[in-house]
Amino acid sequence: MVGAFGDDDKGQTSGSVYVYDLTKTSADTGFETKITASDGEPSDYFGRSVAIDGTTLVVGAYRDDDNGSDSGSVYVYDLTKTPEDDGFETKITASDGAVDDRFGQTVAIDGTTLVVGAYFDDANATDSGSVYVYDLTKNSGDDGFETNITASDGAESDYFGVSIALNGTTLVVGAYLDDDKGTDSGSVYVYNGTFGSGTTKTDEEWASEITTMIDALSEPYVRADVEAARDAYDALTARTTSPRDEL
Repeated sequence: MVGAFGDDDKGQTSGSVYVYDLTKTSADTGFETKITASDGEPSDYFGRSVAIDGTTLVVGAYRDDDNGSDSGSVYVYDLTKTPEDDGFETKITASDGAVDDRFGQTVAIDGTTLVVGAYFDDANATDSGSVYVYDLTKNSGDDGFETNITASDGAESDYFGVSIALNGTTLVVGAYLDDDKGTDSGSVYVYNGTFGSGTTKTDEEWASEITTMIDALSEPYVRADVEAARDAYDALTARTTSPRDEL
């Protein structure tokens, strides 16, 4: 997929995204599919950020105005469906979205977990930034659908959330204007919690899995088996969004 946030189909810089099926050639039907927001408007910058996992496409429109000017939004697309189908497009905005948050500047997805950066959010101070984690197995009104994360030491103009990455239960967030090593020296926060595919397991399921892994261990120990049991234990005991490491 390719973002074209300066595209003008729905007005100047409304934006669009192109999805390519690389099993086909450029002459084949279905090689290229163009997607625009159903409610796209000028200066939404739809396509400023994009991410895909399997058949789920995520598109950021960080200057959408649903919660105020440049508050931002994110669109989730089910690519197994057509634009005419129910459920093809789902729009998400921050529950506490405000003017100039720029929610959707960055996006990441792993399985049914979506992460969205809002690097201009004022949660800790002006432009300190924040990140939102969404469980896509739930609806917007459900408990646990949205989790907001801010840096424990967040300060003005840190821009926490300007970059993000997600892999399983590990979330990485960049704050490139943090001042720990000097003005605008930057930092990265690493979170180990209920992210990615691990969020679908209950504590009881994790505990059962760990017990099984430990019971299966016997001398001579295989390093990979020991590490797998340790990682599963870490996933159970780190079911909070507090930082694991700050780099």
